[in-house]
Amino acid sequence: MTETGVFMESMKNPDEEGSFWSRSLAIRVGTERNYLDKSASAALKGVAILLMLFHHMYRKPSMFDEYNLSFAPFEQANMVDFAIVCKICVSIFAFISGYGLYLSYSKFDKAHENSQDMLKWSAARYIKTIAGFQFVYILCLIFCSLMENWQDSPNPEYIQRIFFENNKPIYGRFLMLIDFLGLANLFGTHMLCNAWWYMSAAVVYGVLTPFIYKYQKRLGMATALILAFVIPRVLQIRSICSTNSILGFLFIFMIGMAFAKSGAAQRWICGGQMASIPAKICKFVGEIWLIHILNKLYVAMPEKKFWEIQWALLPTVVILFLCEFVVWLPIVRSILSFIGRHATNIFLIHLFIKTIYFKSFIYDHENFLTGWALLLVISLGVSVIIEGIKRIIRFDSGVKWIYSKILCIGDSAEKNEMKNEKTRETEKFKEKQSV
Repeated sequence: MTETGVFMESMKNPDEEGSFWSRSLAIRVGTERNYLDKSASAALKGVAILLMLFHHMYRKPSMFDEYNLSFAPFEQANMVDFAIVCKICVSIFAFISGYGLYLSYSKFDKAHENSQDMLKWSAARYIKTIAGFQFVYILCLIFCSLMENWQDSPNPEYIQRIFFENNKPIYGRFLMLIDFLGLANLFGTHMLCNAWWYMSAAVVYGVLTPFIYKYQKRLGMATALILAFVIPRVLQIRSICSTNSILGFLFIFMIGMAFAKSGAAQRWICGGQMASIPAKICKFVGEIWLIHILNKLYVAMPEKKFWEIQWALLPTVVILFLCEFVVWLPIVRSILSFIGRHATNIFLIHLFIKTIYFKSFIYDHENFLTGWALLLVISLGVSVIIEGIKRIIRFDSGVKWIYSKILCIGDSAEKNEMKNEKTRETEKFKEKQSV
């Protein structure tokens, strides 16, 4: 039954499996709803992209000092601190990736067990991850090229300065190729847009998923998490503390995998006594208080020692709170899911609007929320156009076809080998029978 169906049935039968209010609050029927399904994941992406836009706009006063912005009714310092904490948007994306990739690979692993199959899955996942990015990359190159011919462009010769400032055309094209493949942050080379560092993280997490899955299958997910916590400190990997570090968000990625394996979120939200009204109230108050404390710690504590608190513990509590008390609401979920479905495109294009070409248009307003909302609306509108182009050329269908073909490589040969093996066994059996 759909969520709407459950809602309507509760109105008709108030005494069946709890009252209307207990049903509408998801207290007695928690087991009927998956709190981290695709719709909820899209809604979480919607929240993450809203946080990301705020983070990129207001985390440093130097970004908006030249404009007469008002942060009323809040203090500017408090909003800057909040914008800094909004960095947890990356953690939310990493958590969702870990959760989804674990479920995806666990299904694949049931039918495929050898190392070649692991490589096939990683290759197919890479194509699926990078294809949408590469489509937008080409559009951004075209847009930047057109803007360079505009005499009033605020950022002339942008591509030239990023890739060709040393007048080395071959090397510049090589840098563009690395960036186009989503590997620029991994190799420390130039990017067309600095926010695209996360594409390297997405690629690496996809490649690591089969190996983490196999490892935790043997020794347990708890052991894998402990090693992910201990090894960087033992080896003193300083780069893990960087805000653009792939390794820095690996821990929350693995927490997402752990949640997918154990169903921890579902049990916390609606398992047994956790679904009772007193438990709901206690969790609501407790999680709000914990988020407040961790928010203060995020700003006060040095990242180089306690990055798990900033980038793992706080985001996990926020995700649980959102899943239980925010994104399950039908209207809220619909709005956030719509934004979340465009999250990747918004992430890829928003800095071209906010920083590179139209900064004054975004920032030059009386209230800080106006620019934030304007950036969201424009980015969302551009994303809708991009998705429309992709539908016209059947882009997603092509990606799915390539994805399925990669996964099927070698399968026909294996099937033929199995068929031949069965034929040989049948012939041997007939020979024995005849003797």
